Amino acid sequence: MRDAVEENAKSRIMFFLKSISIFGWVLLSIISLNHLYSFYGDFVISMQILGLLAWLTIFSTLAYLCRWFVKQAVCIFLVFFFIGFLLGPYLEPPADTLDHLKRNYSYFSQGADSIPKKNRGFWHYSMSSNILYFPNISTNPETTLRRIDLLHGVYWAVAMVVLFVLSKSAGLPDRWATLSILIAFLFFGTNRFSYFAYYSLAPGFSSILIYWLWIASFFFKKNIKSILAGLLLAIISLPILRVNHFQESFFMMLIVSVWLFLNVNNKIIDKLSNSDQYVRQTTTGLITGKIWKGLIRSQKLVISIYVCIIISFFFILPQFEYFQKFCATWFDRNLWIKNQAVVHSWGGVHFMGKIWDYRVFDTLGIMGVVPVLLSFFYFRPGIMKDGMDKKSRIYILGILPFVGFCIPLYHFIWVSNSLVTIYYRLCYSSIFWLSITYFLYHMEVRFAAKSKYIS
Repeated sequence: MRDAVEENAKSRIMFFLKSISIFGWVLLSIISLNHLYSFYGDFVISMQILGLLAWLTIFSTLAYLCRWFVKQAVCIFLVFFFIGFLLGPYLEPPADTLDHLKRNYSYFSQGADSIPKKNRGFWHYSMSSNILYFPNISTNPETTLRRIDLLHGVYWAVAMVVLFVLSKSAGLPDRWATLSILIAFLFFGTNRFSYFAYYSLAPGFSSILIYWLWIASFFFKKNIKSILAGLLLAIISLPILRVNHFQESFFMMLIVSVWLFLNVNNKIIDKLSNSDQYVRQTTTGLITGKIWKGLIRSQKLVISIYVCIIISFFFILPQFEYFQKFCATWFDRNLWIKNQAVVHSWGGVHFMGKIWDYRVFDTLGIMGVVPVLLSFFYFRPGIMKDGMDKKSRIYILGILPFVGFCIPLYHFIWVSNSLVTIYYRLCYSSIFWLSITYFLYHMEVRFAAKSKYIS
């Protein structure tokens, strides 16, 4: 009886957290749309209230996603909070961190309505205001620096818990999920700086948290209910990302489209497989070679049409000027012609981006390229036990920048909306640490099974 009561109480708490999370994201999206288009006139909310709303939404979402491993999540939060607080952010001039702090304090004194409409940290600076700024309280420089370190520690802690949830959603056990976030912590960034040390106070940091949260919540799910919920929340997140930091909205579009492609591909394979099994079961002993040949031809036709549609949409259509102009009407920027220096083409045909230049491999580094080198192990049958769908999802997360750089449609959209100086930042869409750790985990399972068999 007592267990039933406790279970019922936990269910109510989880339902409450889920409801708060969904309501929070919807409210953030509506406020973001109002900031973009001012459909509600002079409606103004203070930055600190906006910040509290954003923190509440993120923490309630994390609390719900961590419901099966609360102790581990709390431990990771505390460890990385203290590490971040003790080390502090990178503040040596001329670091961008100083510029972001300057914007923070400038917006505090003017209010949230003074923040430019697009790509200027509307939510990030509001969240930071809850820790950095207390009105009518005088502070000395030492206290100000401690608050900056405190904010840095909080952002680190939240980011590491989000990445831990992402690793757990991929099916990794606790110790391998912990290794996964350590690899991210140590190697995510460029050959010049660590992403976590350099960007914690930048709007991109909170935007990439939303991107990671979406992956943790939906990328490994493929039922209709999850697909509809994932699409809805991705759409809801776009205005939030647009007012906060634009580049992560492209990351979101990229990962959602890949996710949909994998789910559609999975459904088609299941349908073909089920139809084959149905024919086998219903015509046992009566089937003729003619029927089999007809079935095989129809399956090949469906697959051929599907492949032609994919090739046309992702590789052929982006070559045509009318398609480029149509897409450009939806862009905030139209830099395609101006940014041809980063485009590799031959005979007027756009193939891919110049990934060998413009700081791409400086940003990816050795660890960012490792998932590409692991392709043999991921796709050779028998090496890793999980099904091809699961392996494909984790592998693609590791090579996602190459998907963006090497598929003409994605590359066209990225180049059209990005300055050449930030072309390399598509590398930040990668989840390479998960692909690496997932491979190592399965190698451990494989060697343990062999050792047990030998003994």
